[in-house]
Amino acid sequence: MRCVIHHLNKYWKKIDWDQIQSGQINPLPEQFKVVRLAYRPEGADKTYETRGYWTETFSSDVTFTVEYEGGLVHPVTTEVVAWRPLNIKP
Repeated sequence: MRCVIHHLNKYWKKIDWDQIQSGQINPLPEQFKVVRLAYRPEGADKTYETRGYWTETFSSDVTFTVEYEGGLVHPVTTEVVAWRPLNIKP
């Protein structure tokens, strides 16, 4: 994990999981494109910034692969709350 995020500024695009589960993936970046992710692990009280990308499973579920402590974690879903392009500085 890179750092703790205290608030999501205007550059972050929040992810509406209800919309995604109904098949609307417009708020997401291109599939497999590495972006910055706001990630809140299950049970955590903090949101972290990391890198990762999303894919669809065979059942059309959106899942993310995220960088976590030097490795990759896959799949995570609603733990990812927002994304932004890599080239935008905090």
